[in-house]
Amino acid sequence: MCLSVHQYYPKVNLTKCWSKQKPGWKRFYETYIKVPNPPSRWSDKLASELRKSYQDTDEIYAYCRGRNSNPLPGLGKKVVSKPVIDLPLKHKSECERITSSCDKLTSCSLAFMGAVFVLIFSCIY
Repeated sequence: MCLSVHQYYPKVNLTKCWSKQKPGWKRFYETYIKVPNPPSRWSDKLASELRKSYQDTDEIYAYCRGRNSNPLPGLGKKVVSKPVIDLPLKHKSECERITSSCDKLTSCSLAFMGAVFVLIFSCIY
């Protein structure tokens, strides 16, 4: 969540930000830990149930502060919806970047060679 804030609002003067999946943890805790004779050791089943509990909740507990420790609007110690990214980042492939760089270099080289040719041709005649 905090990484999302930095990604989408890079100019926000953020001095403190943390988030946790408190609703998911609370549900897991009440189901598996806060019971008579809770498990004494961590197991694959518990890890799987905790992961499922985190995935099944759409809420997180957010706490973000900016300048002078003022809470950011909407993110001051409260339960909020998990950020959803609807439009994935489109990465340019390495080949595209190299090709576009070569195209620029080629066009500059051709222009330079053309200018040199015109200069030499004008000196000869």
